[in-house]
Amino acid sequence: MVEQGRYSDMALIRLMPLIAAAGPNPSAESRVATWLMGVSFIVLLIACANVTNLLLARATRQRRETAVRLALGVDRFRLLGQTILESVILAFLGGGLALVLARWGGGFLRSMLLPSVSFPQSPVNVQVVAFTAVIAGLAGLLAGVVPAIQGSRVDVAGDLTEAARGATGGRSRLRSFLTVSQAALSVVLLVGAGLFVRSLTEFRQLDLGLDTDRLVIAELEFTGGELSTAARNEAYALAMRRVAALPGVESVACTVTSFGNSVVLRLRVPELDSLPSFPGGGPYLFTVTPGYFATVGLTIVSGRPIDETDGPASTPVAVVSETMARALWPGQEPLGRCLVIGSGPESCTTVVGVAEDAARAGHDDAPYMGYYLSMAQAEQQQTFLGAPNALYIRSRIDPSETQANVASTLRSLTPQVRWARVQTMRERLDPGARAWTLGATMFTVFGLLALLLAAIGLYGVLAFDVAQRTRELGIRGALGAGRGRLLRSVLYEGARFSVLGIVLGLSVVYVAAPYAQELLFEVSARDPGVLAGVAAALIAVSAAASLAPGLRATRVDPVTALKSE
Repeated sequence: MVEQGRYSDMALIRLMPLIAAAGPNPSAESRVATWLMGVSFIVLLIACANVTNLLLARATRQRRETAVRLALGVDRFRLLGQTILESVILAFLGGGLALVLARWGGGFLRSMLLPSVSFPQSPVNVQVVAFTAVIAGLAGLLAGVVPAIQGSRVDVAGDLTEAARGATGGRSRLRSFLTVSQAALSVVLLVGAGLFVRSLTEFRQLDLGLDTDRLVIAELEFTGGELSTAARNEAYALAMRRVAALPGVESVACTVTSFGNSVVLRLRVPELDSLPSFPGGGPYLFTVTPGYFATVGLTIVSGRPIDETDGPASTPVAVVSETMARALWPGQEPLGRCLVIGSGPESCTTVVGVAEDAARAGHDDAPYMGYYLSMAQAEQQQTFLGAPNALYIRSRIDPSETQANVASTLRSLTPQVRWARVQTMRERLDPGARAWTLGATMFTVFGLLALLLAAIGLYGVLAFDVAQRTRELGIRGALGAGRGRLLRSVLYEGARFSVLGIVLGLSVVYVAAPYAQELLFEVSARDPGVLAGVAAALIAVSAAASLAPGLRATRVDPVTALKSE
């Protein structure tokens, strides 16, 4: 948003934070929340596949019992309805447990992931309960229909005369397909978790120029909208003295443009016809007090900072950012150059220093030109922008402790101070990381849950297959097959499922990568390190899930297995 005003005869543009000015707007958090809805649906599909697989296995084991019931006159539709009802009851029990967890754990997740967002309602209300009931009912139907149909398709004569030793090839392929699908969906979620964790790591390690670790920012709000500039100046001067005297405070500085706001004035460089443009705009003006650079942690790469000697009676000076120095005087010495600021009588402001680039409003700032002027020289340079509106405090101790002391001091400063907003710089910046924090945390939780469900599903399939193949394994053992060979055969089946799942899951990731790229920060949606790590993790988990059924296969006694038949 642009707010226009005038001081003397010069144009002033004050830039306000865009998100606050734009009103309701799709944000990174809302996009991540949309993706998390999809992730929840994927986890639900994995759970449904797991239940379906278990019900299919049970239907296979009970084929002879089902054949007896059909022979006694039980209607097939009754058997079908019983299986579906059992699946729906399981789904409703799971939904009820989910509501209990949401009721007791929702507040904790809110406070951990979104501490600065207020939620007027409980995480569980009538709408949530109704939605959960509908989803649970649909999930129960989805998981139970196929096993119910398969279980009711029984050859009464054949299953009564034979031992109903196993499922048909089609049913075996269906269970295999469900197992591979679980593995593939787990790969998709784990890749998403890895990409968000990488994004959050890159975001945290981004060089802002500012030393945010022990930096506190304070802004005063005064009673009455007509408080004079002189009174505001006096209040901030008093605030600087009081805060500087607090224990643990290393330094204090003032600025007219607080973090997240910028000012643009007309600026001319005598030797240039026009100024270059940058994605981030500018040149932006920052009017500061002596000690500002040391307080916020900005390094002066050449020349000197603004100091106490830069007063109203001395030569007007400026410090420019590295980007501005490179843009205006590429390959040349910027110190001693002239800047003509404002639209009043032309006078040179001499560049006396070059400071490293710094974030202006957050982590996602585009490159921009910036320069710093002495607040004491503002009138002399005809760049007076009003009274200061922010204090920067460098702390020697825990910044949260300094934050509390500063807040207490400022709120009792003068009767004109209505309230003081005091934050650590990390708190000011953290909302920018909220999307990646939310995505990294929830994708990781869902990904690990999906991996656990896939491992349980794989274990269930292999354990059932080993139980169904007891006679075969006994014969192979009697013919001389060693335990190692039997173990390898089961592990091979588990590896086959996991490899097929990895190939299918990575294919889905490759196709979906362009749609997920906008949610990531400085990380490719097809990052090879993340893809390889997820593949290795799934293979390791599948090997662990296959080990117990494999060991059980090696303990089959050939004599007992043959006698049981």
